[in-house]
Amino acid sequence: MAPPYDRMTIITYGGVLGPPPGGELAVPFTQLTTVDSRGDVSNRMGANLHHPRWFVSGVSLPDGRILALNGADKDEVIDPGSERAVRTPELYDPATNTWTDVASESRDRTYHNSAVLLPDGRVLSGGHSPIPASYGAHHTVVPGVTANNDKDPSFQIWSPPYLYYGPRPRITHAPHAVAWGSTFSINVDDPAAIKQVVAMRTPSQQHVNDNDTRTLELAFTQTGPHTLTVTAPPTGVVAPPGTYYLFVNRQNPKGLTPSVARIFFIGSTSDNREAVQPMPDDPAPAHGGSAAPVKDDSYQATYLGAAGQQADRSISAAVSNRPVATLASRLSGLVRATTGGASVAVATLLLALALGLGIRARRWVVRRVRG
Repeated sequence: MAPPYDRMTIITYGGVLGPPPGGELAVPFTQLTTVDSRGDVSNRMGANLHHPRWFVSGVSLPDGRILALNGADKDEVIDPGSERAVRTPELYDPATNTWTDVASESRDRTYHNSAVLLPDGRVLSGGHSPIPASYGAHHTVVPGVTANNDKDPSFQIWSPPYLYYGPRPRITHAPHAVAWGSTFSINVDDPAAIKQVVAMRTPSQQHVNDNDTRTLELAFTQTGPHTLTVTAPPTGVVAPPGTYYLFVNRQNPKGLTPSVARIFFIGSTSDNREAVQPMPDDPAPAHGGSAAPVKDDSYQATYLGAAGQQADRSISAAVSNRPVATLASRLSGLVRATTGGASVAVATLLLALALGLGIRARRWVVRRVRG
C-alpha cells in the first residue's frame, strides 16, 4: 500500500482447483484481489505461473516484486510419493504483470517448506518434510523423477537481481519505534538517490502462509544533507502494531536497490533509541554449509558454515538487552547442541516454521499499490 492507503491488492497464485477428487493437479493461475477503504472488492486474473505448483511459498520483496518458490506439481496428500518437485522459483513484477524464472534451487522442497525475507534483502528457503510414500515408509518412488521422500532440514539463500543493479544505500540512523501518524527522521548516506522508504512486516510464516504480510510505502522528504523526514502510517488498520523491516530503496539505472533493513516498531508510542540492526550493511556471503537428507529426527546439519557464525554474532549483538535476545540465544544454543555446527538465529526461526502446522496450501501476499 502507498499513501493515502485507501486500497490494497492481494495476490493469490498456485494451489489446486478444489478438493479431491479432481483437485490433485497443481494449477498456474494468478488472481489479484483489490479492496478499497469503501469496502469495494474487485478481482482480476493475472499472468499465469510458468510452473504450476502446489504448496508454494511466497515472499514479498522490498522493491515491490514477489518471489514464488518451492512446492510440487500435484497435491502430495492425495498420493504421497508420486509428486515431482518444482525447483525453479519465479519472480512476479506487478508493474508488468509478468512472471520470470530465476535461479533454481538444488534441493526438492515440497511439503512443509518455508521461505522468509532476510533483513539484507535476500531470501532464506529451506525445509522439506514429505508424507511417507503411499502412507507407508519413507522412500523415493522413482529416484531422479519423483521428489525426495526423505526429510531435508537444509537451507539455501537466494540473492534477488536488485543486489546486482548498483550501489546499495545505507541507513545510518533510524528510531527504535514510531507512533502512528507521527513524523520521524532517518539518516542515509545519499538521500538524493532514495526513491522509496518502505516498511515491511517482519516475517511470521506458518505452513507456507504468512497472513501478516504487508508492504507499506512511506511518504518522505529530504530535510538535510543526510536526513529524510518520514511520515508513519496513520492508524493500526493500515499498520497493525508490531515490528517491521525499514528499507530505503535507491534508484539505480537497472531498477531499485534496497538497503539492509533496520527493525523498528510501529504502534502507539515513539522511541528515539536506535533501531535494531540485525545484519551488517556488508554481510558476508554464506558458503560452506551443508545438510544432507535424513531418515529420522536427528537433523545432523551445518546450516550456513562460517558465514552463518558471523551472522549469528551480528544478530545477537544487535538485539542484546532486548527480550528477544534470550529466546534467540536459547534457540541458537539448542541447534548448536544438536547439530554440532554453526547456526543462524533466522535459520533457527525458519526451522521452527518449517515444522509448524497449518491448513492452507495457497499463498497470500499483500503488496503495495499506489493509492
